[in-house]
Amino acid sequence: WGVEEADDMKAARAGIDRTVAYFRDLKMPVSIPETELPGGKGKLGVLSAEEIERLADEATQNGGIRVSTFYPLGKEDMAAIYRAANE
Repeated sequence: WGVEEADDMKAARAGIDRTVAYFRDLKMPVSIPETELPGGKGKLGVLSAEEIERLADEATQNGGIRVSTFYPLGKEDMAAIYRAANE
């Protein structure tokens, strides 16, 4: 994205911001509540804590596996990602 920042955290944030802007330019959702339901039934909306827990369970086979090889993600990691995407 052409980010030139000496501070790694600021560079990461700038990269995320530019990625979000790019997705918005493409008219893509950038959060769970923005996601459209199939068949033109509206948007998904904010998920409940129980729904997030179910998604994390499904992603990790009830906590039995870790997702990814670059940085293995467990059930709590997945739940944190879903919570962040649910805002």
